[in-house]
Amino acid sequence: MKNFCDSIFKSAVDAIIVINHIGVIEAFSPSAERLFGYSEDMVVGQNVSILMPPKTAAEHDGYIDNYKRTDHAKIIGIGREVVGKKRNGQEFRMHLSVGKTEGNEGDLKFVGICHDMTPYYLVKNDLNESMENYENLSNYEGLYIASIDNNGYVTKSNKLFFESGFVNVENNLLNYSVLVDFENIIKKTVEEGFFSISKFSFKIGNDTHVIDWNFKFTANQKIQIIGIDRTESEEKSILLLNSKTHDPFSNLPNVNYLNFLLNDDGLDLSDYYFFRIRFESVEIKKRMSNYSSLNKTVRYLYELIGDVVDHSIQLNDYSLLNLIRKTNFPDTGDFDKIISKIVFLINRNDSIKNKKITFGFCDFHNDGDNNGVDEILRRTGFSLRHAIHNNTIMSFYDASVEDNINRIKYIETNVINLIDDEVVLYFQPKIRSSDASVYGYEALMRWNSPVIGWVSPPEIIHSVDNLGLMDVVDKKIIIKAFKAISKNVQLQKKSISINVSPTSINSSFIVDLIEQSAKEYGIDLNYIDIEITEDSLLDNHGNALSNIDALRNKGLSISLDDFGKGYSSLSYLTSFNMDYLKIDKLFIDKLGTYRGDGMVESIIKMAHINDMKVVAEGVEDKQQVMILKSMSCDLFQGYYFGKPADVNNLRDKK
Repeated sequence: MKNFCDSIFKSAVDAIIVINHIGVIEAFSPSAERLFGYSEDMVVGQNVSILMPPKTAAEHDGYIDNYKRTDHAKIIGIGREVVGKKRNGQEFRMHLSVGKTEGNEGDLKFVGICHDMTPYYLVKNDLNESMENYENLSNYEGLYIASIDNNGYVTKSNKLFFESGFVNVENNLLNYSVLVDFENIIKKTVEEGFFSISKFSFKIGNDTHVIDWNFKFTANQKIQIIGIDRTESEEKSILLLNSKTHDPFSNLPNVNYLNFLLNDDGLDLSDYYFFRIRFESVEIKKRMSNYSSLNKTVRYLYELIGDVVDHSIQLNDYSLLNLIRKTNFPDTGDFDKIISKIVFLINRNDSIKNKKITFGFCDFHNDGDNNGVDEILRRTGFSLRHAIHNNTIMSFYDASVEDNINRIKYIETNVINLIDDEVVLYFQPKIRSSDASVYGYEALMRWNSPVIGWVSPPEIIHSVDNLGLMDVVDKKIIIKAFKAISKNVQLQKKSISINVSPTSINSSFIVDLIEQSAKEYGIDLNYIDIEITEDSLLDNHGNALSNIDALRNKGLSISLDDFGKGYSSLSYLTSFNMDYLKIDKLFIDKLGTYRGDGMVESIIKMAHINDMKVVAEGVEDKQQVMILKSMSCDLFQGYYFGKPADVNNLRDKK
């Protein structure tokens, strides 16, 4: 796309000049070199005022300062006639169109397109002096020239005007079927003496031409008509605008297009709700780096939802930002209707394999510092991430959503760096059923952040897992646990359980890490228990089975944690060599009911048949203890016997 823009810049007939926010020239096209007589290296870095007569030059910087202060300028997007100055000091009239844009870093820039008006005024002078040589004026390329009387009879015209179909060959009158509105314009010219109109579009043959027209009522009661064909410069302007406002690969509107609608089309953002959509099918292609297919998919989805939304914008992460008029959805509760329509379109389309989509909504808010677009992007970003984090289909922005996501960002940004200093281990006792003595402890992460307060283990795990750094955390926790055991007698000669993630139990480093760390800190591995979850065993290509066997051969025990929370397949009890089965609190909470008692007793019996001891998690009252004892449960863990505590407050007796 950069090469494409460069090609337009270099080939444009009209001069193109780019200046920065303080009026310094940053780019000077070849046509500008020809028009002003300067080479690019002579003017780049100079103030653009060197191309202006002294009076205009003195005022120019003030115009820029005023625009930066007020964001208001009469000339942005509107062509006007000004006076330029060539290198040799010659002043000349030119038509100047000014547009604004942003650089790669968001800095303000202005683009000026300059059209030399010298040929026009030469023709005009010729017309004032004599109307005898119209046929010679055909040499002026892109100029439509004619003289008519008050009734529209063409007395003189150049070749281009005649061949373009502007003259009715049967009666030599202006062809009003082509020159729409010219009849009224002629009347105004007679009344006012002069009339002009810019960027008037005409169909000439199969092509549309954009022409600036000037009309003058002369002393001899004739009307002089001069048209300047601006089609090429207009097309170049459109191409340049499109390259700025559309994605270079999918050719879908981007954020700059939203700014264009806002600034040039007068779009009022307060009339709209905004929502961002994340398509899982797009995310899969992003992860595969299949960009050709990715751009086709995004464009297809853009077109698919086109009838549901008023405007849609592709963002850099390939999500779509959408605008819907509030008049169509007067209540935020109506968002369900939008979601249902889009979900229906996705679900009925067989070409979209993964149909999961997530929505992040927000209302318009402008803090007065900008036009509101940045705030819309920020708020829809927060609400979308909140929905993703909570595994819901949609979220609507409010302050609590932002607080929640900022908390997650803080955790993700700092957890690895702070795990050595701020993340500590608490230990929760495991109690023997037979005599209520302490059998051992489970090591649990605790983080009391001075910035965001207590961070729960699930928050830490979820954030670290998103970062793909669970193996790093596992290594640090194992070392922390071994250090604690080596320094505290209460933890020695007792079973100490350490949680290990699916990533690590399937890795190639876990066995060596545990063995080497145990040697460094003098740890007896016969008292170390490694807790894994059911999803650790789902990877057929991982090393879980061989690692479990290797660790058990070195004296460690293995616990299957949270049984009942996930897939709860009893086949794990026979397929893998494990020592403990920990029944999830979900089942323990149902004790005292016929179904709950039956389920728990069946699990305990199955575990015992496979020579596994059973630990009941989340035991909170005496009734649960009595029922579990009657079922021959081996060990208890839960608040009834003790909350997790630091090493200075451990329960080590009955």
